[in-house]
Amino acid sequence: MALTGTNRKLPPGPGGPALVQSLRYYRDPYGFLHACQRKYGDWFTVKQIPCGTIVYVADPEAVRLIFADPGTHIAGAINDYMAPVLGQGLLLLDGEAHARERRWLAPALASERIRGVAAEIEALTESEIAMWKVGVPFALRPRFELLTLRIILRVLFGAAAAARLAELMSKVIQLKGKDITRSVMAALPFGLATWKLSGDAAHNAEAIDRMLYAELAARREGTVANEGMLAGMLAGSQATDKNLRDQLMTLIFAGHETVAATLAWTFERVLRHPTVYGKLRTADEHYSEAVLLETMRQRSTIGDVARELTSPLETARQSLPVGTRVCPSIVLVHMRPDLFPEPEAFRPERFLDAKPKPWMYLPFGGGVRHCLGAAFAMMEMLVILRTVLARTALRATDPAPERGVSNGVTIYPHKGAMVVVEARR
Repeated sequence: MALTGTNRKLPPGPGGPALVQSLRYYRDPYGFLHACQRKYGDWFTVKQIPCGTIVYVADPEAVRLIFADPGTHIAGAINDYMAPVLGQGLLLLDGEAHARERRWLAPALASERIRGVAAEIEALTESEIAMWKVGVPFALRPRFELLTLRIILRVLFGAAAAARLAELMSKVIQLKGKDITRSVMAALPFGLATWKLSGDAAHNAEAIDRMLYAELAARREGTVANEGMLAGMLAGSQATDKNLRDQLMTLIFAGHETVAATLAWTFERVLRHPTVYGKLRTADEHYSEAVLLETMRQRSTIGDVARELTSPLETARQSLPVGTRVCPSIVLVHMRPDLFPEPEAFRPERFLDAKPKPWMYLPFGGGVRHCLGAAFAMMEMLVILRTVLARTALRATDPAPERGVSNGVTIYPHKGAMVVVEARR
């Protein structure tokens, strides 16, 4: 990171090399961030692989200023470590290129299209639940990852493509699981600035590309039905196949992992709060949504939203120069007692009548980079939550809460949200 135009020091933070700080974060992200805040306050500097030197911010006024920026604070360079998999997808773009891609993709995520797939999501969820065995403990997160991956592929490509894209799903699971993990672990001690996919990972990525390009060619030639969100992306678009491939990979990866982690945390939370669980089983959608919002407040699956300053950031408490990488901390802002009284209490009721300001509550990011798929994600989670509650009675295998761990992208329960199906309905 280059700091230009000033010699002002960054806020204090923990010592030690980047690898040690990163491992502390990955093992216990909530604990690490809260420990830093207790020691250093709402502004602290850490060294973190792959992002380098970053300043965490838990000051709501500073978050408001960062999100109010019209788009000059950039994020693409910070996310560049994802390029070996995502190419130049939406997460890696800034400025007009980012705005242009959002305008192009937004119609495909319009509300009428979103509502049209709710019945399919319910059917896929019921098929998933049918595989859960009564009385046998299992982790919800990997099951939800498979389910949400099936859903995003169905949404992107349409129902008719399911059979021919079965291999694509298998390759994505392998790539995002063992292949990428092994590649990253091998590069971690050296930093990820120049990391690359291992041989197996690169082989699977190439296979995925071949399948995606073949699908695009078949749709352009009219030899297969042009359905799903991809039909909207192709309609009237001058996008190249490479551009379409990059956005599809971004939507596939970003469109299921965070949803799966949030659902896992939702059940991890409600099964340890019997009153909430009881109300939720007979509640309307308004209360169910409040449960999801409270889960995302207390157990953020994305820990922060990173920006690189292209203009100085000046607040009453802190000044940061151009070039500083800042991370408004979703985890810490969501647990501020001045914004959310008794933040350790799991109380969905706090969201029934109150709507926090966007710089106070930011599970989907903020500003010009607010998650484009937020409405779809909420609808998907509500349908899955409602279906699981209607078809099963669940119990946590251990009354003790699960701590969070990070894979470098999402934060999820360290045991995967272990449960037992006590009965089917």
